[in-house]
Amino acid sequence: MAEERKSQEYDLVNKPRHYNVHPSGVECIQITEWMPFCIGSAMKYLWRCGLKDDEIQELEKARWYITREIDRRKRLKEKTAAEQSALQNQIEIVDNAIQEKQSRQSNAFRGKMAWATRMKRKADRKK
Repeated sequence: MAEERKSQEYDLVNKPRHYNVHPSGVECIQITEWMPFCIGSAMKYLWRCGLKDDEIQELEKARWYITREIDRRKRLKEKTAAEQSALQNQIEIVDNAIQEKQSRQSNAFRGKMAWATRMKRKADRKK
């Protein structure tokens, strides 16, 4: 009778014992499903440490996932820094183009004003 009850409480597929014996009563997946994959996987191995496979092996698996997540985040940080640098370069190119255009327009305006001033003086002299 006790054996039958144990088999009903735990199921190797749907409710494995090594994920459901935490003193809090919380099942591992209730926590890890909210985490990024590598962090959740590391947590899973820490959660079940000593309950399923060799403890050292469980800790080494957790460390493997943690190292992988650290490496992923470093790559992401480097990629983000490179993207920010590229974006800053593009902004500078656009700013320089705008300044150059404004300068040309300003020079053109000054040229037109100088021409208009000369024409007005000529007209004034003819009077």
